[in-house]
Amino acid sequence: GHALIEEFVGARPVQPQAAAAQPAGSTGAPPLQSVTYPDLWDGITVSYTTSAAGLAMSTYRVEPRADPNRIRLRYNTDVALQPDGSLRVQHPAAKGYFTLSAPKAWQELGGRRVPVPVAFTRPEERVVGLAVGAYDDTQPLLIDPTYAWHTFQGSSANDNGYAIAVDDDGNVYVTGASDTGWGAPLHPHSGEGATDLVVMKFDRTGALQWH
Repeated sequence: GHALIEEFVGARPVQPQAAAAQPAGSTGAPPLQSVTYPDLWDGITVSYTTSAAGLAMSTYRVEPRADPNRIRLRYNTDVALQPDGSLRVQHPAAKGYFTLSAPKAWQELGGRRVPVPVAFTRPEERVVGLAVGAYDDTQPLLIDPTYAWHTFQGSSANDNGYAIAVDDDGNVYVTGASDTGWGAPLHPHSGEGATDLVVMKFDRTGALQWH
């Protein structure tokens, strides 16, 4: 019930190609850095990579003469277009929202990065497409929306968030209350009474700084 499913509508079955990097001195499975679906639609390859600006960055490479209108994504939950061009996807278990930034598109022409108009479309309920403006279809086209980060924090007991704030550096602060403690808090749960207050700080990439 917590998984966000993104279905490639009308795509061919392909074998995804994963890339990972093993930091020096580490053991176990290396952290995943990217997954690529080659030629998912005719002439269109999709890559997902880790991103400092969000949870993951999806890049669509549209080869010459390929049709970007074939890109269709179906979600297992409700989606809504926002005034700023971003896409808001409801959490499947109704626990908030995921966000996809407004897409950007460009071509590398003559050593320059040339912007191309692009926007999300919603041709059907829970289905998202991309509307692309005029571009040179004899050259590859790149389209790039980014998933903003999300995270789960808390215990197996009752945890409640009551307020949230963002500072000028993009750090996020959440306040609330919990019936118990978890992780390595600066001040452990007192164990006295029903609940203790909680304060959490995340950096702009969603990494927990302290609680």
